[in-house]
Amino acid sequence: MTTRPASSSTLRCLITPKRVISSSAASSTSGRPSVKGQSPLSTAAGAPERVAFRAVEGAAPPIPEGLRPALEELEAYLDGEPPERLSEHVLVLASTWVLGDAGFDLDRYHREAKAFHDVTPEHDRVLTSFPDSLGYYLALRLTMTEDDEIDREGAQARLDAARAALARRADGVEPEFPLIAEGFRRLLAETEGGTPPEDRLWRALARRIGDRHLPDWLLRAAR
Repeated sequence: MTTRPASSSTLRCLITPKRVISSSAASSTSGRPSVKGQSPLSTAAGAPERVAFRAVEGAAPPIPEGLRPALEELEAYLDGEPPERLSEHVLVLASTWVLGDAGFDLDRYHREAKAFHDVTPEHDRVLTSFPDSLGYYLALRLTMTEDDEIDREGAQARLDAARAALARRADGVEPEFPLIAEGFRRLLAETEGGTPPEDRLWRALARRIGDRHLPDWLLRAAR
């Protein structure tokens, strides 16, 4: 009998924004200092996302060493999973890993996420539906300018940038983690032609911004 390395829920907890950002930032050899007094996940300016995930244009970025254990466990879990479910299993990893490549004003959207969180009554913030509510709000806000005007062209450009970055990630992980690469490519294929704010990858990017303002126990319960 073959024992699976982890349950689906365990993998969803393992491949989290905190794990991906922390691992990537910790493995950076650029010598750039982290923001004083803040963990990689809680940087208001979104610097870890930009430092860790910004890829050289057209090149497959290297895999952060600190992320390899999580990728290895996810790859092992994907072995034997139905191909049509691969994109579902890699969505959190994919959207976290390319968030810094999309060109969002992360300062602004983290402020807006915090504002939405703070004005929501506490009894609503503990509901397992709250992460999705926050993500839906941010998915809409990501399509708007600071003057609250809809910028469809700009939003589409940012989605296209995220998709291009994800394609590079797929190329980068394929030699060692072919199932994760396949999951990335299936996600791209399944969302091809999508537009903000309904696009699945777009909504996942919005969720990753909102996730930073939520406690770990709620994220685990909501996944």
